[in-house]
Amino acid sequence: MAELPYPLIFRKGDISVFSKSRWIVPIMLFIVAASAIAMLWIYQVDPAICNGCARCIPYCTTGALSMVGSNAVIDPALCNGCGDCVPPCIRGAIYKYWYVGITGDETEGQISFGPNPAVESVFVTGAAAGDPVEVFDLTGRLVASTVVSPDGEAVLELSNLASGNYLIRVGMDEFQVLTLIK
Repeated sequence: MAELPYPLIFRKGDISVFSKSRWIVPIMLFIVAASAIAMLWIYQVDPAICNGCARCIPYCTTGALSMVGSNAVIDPALCNGCGDCVPPCIRGAIYKYWYVGITGDETEGQISFGPNPAVESVFVTGAAAGDPVEVFDLTGRLVASTVVSPDGEAVLELSNLASGNYLIRVGMDEFQVLTLIK
């Protein structure tokens, strides 16, 4: 052990600072990792560049990508930062940024659904009463549909669908397209 530049005096029964120091690095790593849970690198779509081609949507394995109007949108709560959506975007509209969490106003008035991946049924919330909710396979064929109830919820039964990726369109004139994995 190297000599210290200052003398240390310990009384009998004191615990050596050096025996505790082996825990400093693991504790610091734990603190950094715990704070990184709320902050991470994820991807976002620049609406000024996106042309709404939807090439990126089938490549998102977490269901974070969806179409809102004529632009792709990434849900920060679902994005895991894998970057699989970037290569299919020929316009370069998807970029990486440091995400620090969801604020309350980000989720207000948004349509949400779950569970995703789904097994037998999907619950859609936040839509206007009477809006159609339609499920399409990746060839564009309508495979399931329902209507939003007066309380703003809809249940899609998917037990007869094969495993794979699907698109959910919610609404008629102002619609939103979401990615579903079964």
